[in-house]
Amino acid sequence: MKLWQSVIVLVLVGFAGWYFISIRQISVPPEFESLPNATVLTGKFVCLPLVNKVTEKECRQGFVSDAGYYYSIDAQFLETSDWSKVDTNTIYIIHGTFTPKEALSSLWWQEYTMEGIVSIISLKEK
Repeated sequence: MKLWQSVIVLVLVGFAGWYFISIRQISVPPEFESLPNATVLTGKFVCLPLVNKVTEKECRQGFVSDAGYYYSIDAQFLETSDWSKVDTNTIYIIHGTFTPKEALSSLWWQEYTMEGIVSIISLKEK
């Protein structure tokens, strides 16, 4: 093959690779699927409700799934720019790892109606 043909093939392969990567709806690290307790949820960011139904002055940031389950969120793995764009009126798809409420060492979390904590790895508007 001549040099110019090789260059054209490389450009086409590069473009095809870029195209297939860019059309993915959510950017998730490749090792995500092998993480223990990996989860994908669709829903909205909300304030977590208290078990005793009393309204709290402070909002504990949470997530309610389309199925109606509440989760506390840990956003330490998100880039600041991703987190600053979060809107409570928007539906999101989040990828993360799930820790059930029963596995948490602090009784503080028992005050909230939630299934557990999701450590968010990525989020994307639906």
